[in-house]
Parts: sequence; structure tokens; C-alpha cells
Amino acid sequence: MAGPTVDQRRDAGIPQYLNLNRLSLSQLPAHPEFPASHRASSVSLSQFLNNLIAEVGRVKLNEDVTSHGSWSPKDTESKLCPYIRMPSLSESLLLGSVPETVRTQSTQLETISVPIEVRKWVKRMNNSAWLGRSSLHLGTQVRYEELDELLSRDHGHKEARYTPNLYDTNEILVWNPKDLEKAVAELTCTERAESAQMSIFQMFHKMPQVAGFNFLNDRVFHVLIVTLHSTFVAPNLNGTATRRQSITVQLPIDFDSFSSIETVMQRSHLQRTGSSRHYSPRSSPERPISARQLKRKGNKLVEGNYVSLEHVHEAKLIWDATQAGTGPPTQVDEDYCHSWRMMTLSMAGGVTRYAPHRTQVKETLEAIAGDVYEAIECIQKDRYAKLGRSRPGRERPLTYKRDGYA
Repeated sequence: MAGPTVDQRRDAGIPQYLNLNRLSLSQLPAHPEFPASHRASSVSLSQFLNNLIAEVGRVKLNEDVTSHGSWSPKDTESKLCPYIRMPSLSESLLLGSVPETVRTQSTQLETISVPIEVRKWVKRMNNSAWLGRSSLHLGTQVRYEELDELLSRDHGHKEARYTPNLYDTNEILVWNPKDLEKAVAELTCTERAESAQMSIFQMFHKMPQVAGFNFLNDRVFHVLIVTLHSTFVAPNLNGTATRRQSITVQLPIDFDSFSSIETVMQRSHLQRTGSSRHYSPRSSPERPISARQLKRKGNKLVEGNYVSLEHVHEAKLIWDATQAGTGPPTQVDEDYCHSWRMMTLSMAGGVTRYAPHRTQVKETLEAIAGDVYEAIECIQKDRYAKLGRSRPGRERPLTYKRDGYA
């Protein structure tokens, strides 16, 4: 049975999360670092997750969308390639079956070409136009565990690995895993979850150049990141099978409402001088300041705002090479592909709000589509690192001119 609709939730006084309204301290579940007065009156962690899951669990990222074409590096003058070459899944070293000493030998690795193609789309929801993308990843080329580890586990920190302009992901508050485990066990909503992660992050972005110049100030976004893992039942050749999935939602946070929480302010990488905001990174044994972050220290910041939702689903079918009469699947065989879908609603702030709407849509769709290439390249890097091999540099594709190949 489906949960309440958006209108029913609003009429019943249930919070609405998938919008650009920033959540204040008073709207969040209790946390040991919050004042005692807040802990006594706040919504429980299980009820907060119930409300959130009831809303995000209804959203189908593959339905009721308007296509804006597809993105692939081969269609542009990009320096990227339409595929990424990486060690194959059949490479025994990846499975840990070959001794460590073999890794230094100059043996030829079996590699595969993993194609990159991303569908771009717009979805009307809650009276807003959400910008989204979808990509399919063959289970014979990319393992679900690789996608899950990169995209869903500790999402806040790892997002910077595949988002080029994101130079600092600073966790300023985290909910205890044991408390989350207990809250998940108490869930009563129709859509289920088996585990959860929940933190508040500061995300610092470098803005793109305009006409070759750095006219735009860096952006800082304050977001609550919640990742939910669960399973679903999918039909297969033998009946049904249990498959894995994750949902990650990022909700905007009203950082000013945390000004009285001393521990949060101490962790912050944002420094206020009057009405101005500046980037002020802090070093820790776990996360020392990088050269890239040090270079941007003192930069003026504009606070932006976004909400996003993404799904990662394991392939419904697993290809069996011993199965008679069938060849290896391709990306058109969607049942054999893991899917990664995301959509976002954003307001970068500053002068960018004056850009034509069509330009904002086009550039945002291009940017989020390009993140897929970066993510698969991260998996490539991890495979070579596991094998103790140097990763080859990016390959240049054929580029196109109006009258043919370059």
C-alpha cells in the first residue's frame, strides 16, 4: 500500500522534505550535542526517518520525466573518451587469489572498455523542475559492491572523489550508528530500510570560470545527508531473487540555527567576518588540509542551496557464462545492468541566479552527467591500485568537426 500523497502529507501536518526549504535545528531529531531543551521536544529519530522514507520512497526516478537527450564524451570536443579501460572483473588479482609478489611482475592485464552514456531529463515534482540523470552499468563490467562503496557508503566524504569542483566535504555532525540501527528497527512505514547513515556536511565548491576568468565566488552548501540501504525482490530465470539498493537524500540545512552549538561551530570550515563568509579549513589527524584546500583558504564564499535524491539498484539478473545459447549481455539488456539515477533542485546563489533559465538547466544537466564518467574512473583507479599497477592516463577520443573527423 502506498504512503500518503504530497497533498495528504501537507494537510496532515507531516513535514515535506524534498524542497529547497532549509531545515533548522528545531526540525531535526535529537542529538547528544543539541541543547537539553531541544532533546525534550524534538521529533524522535525513528519518526524522522519514517517521515522521510515515506516521502522519498514514493518517488520513481525513472517515471514521468521529460528527456533532454543523452551525454557521452564522444559527442563533444571533450578530452575524455567515450569509454574507460580498466582491469576486467575476471582478472584473478581483483579476487585476491594471486600472491602479493605476483603484483610486481610485468604480466599483461586483461582489460575491458566500459562505455559511458548518461540520459539527461527533467522531472516535474512538488511544483518544481528537478534536473536528473540516469546511467546503466553492466554487472559483467562493474560490480554492485564497487558502486555501493563509492556512491552510498560514507557518501558525504566520497562525493568529492567524482565531483571535480567539490574541494572540501566537511562533516560537522553525525548521528550515532547504534541510534540509527535502533531507529531503523522501529520503522513503521511501508517502504522499508535495513540500515541508515545520517550526517550534516559543509560542501565547498569551486565555481566554473566565465570567459576564462574567475568572476564567481566559491559556494558553500550545508546539507543533511541520509543514506538508506535495503533489498528488493526481482524476477529472474529461476523465479525471484533478492537484490540490493540504496537511496541517498541530501536536504538543505539552516546553518545559522546551529550558532549556539559550540562543537558544530568548532568543526566548521566557514569563518564569518561581519556579513561576509570565508573559507577557513581546519586540519585533523584523520583529514589533514590538502594542497588544493590550502590554496583556497580565505576565499570569499556565497551560500548556495540544493536538495538531491539518488538511487542505486543492483541488476535484476546475473549473467551465467555457462548458460547455453546466450552471449554476454550489453547495456541494452537493462535487467543485467545496475542503475544509478539522481535528480537535484538547486539555487547556487550570487550572480548565477541572473543567468537565463535555459542556460542554467543545460549547464546543470551537463555537469551532473559528467559526474558519471568521474565515478567510473574512480572505480578504474581503485582496481589498478588494488593490483599494485599504475593507472594509464586519460585517452583522447576522436573529436568531430562539422565536416567530419578531426
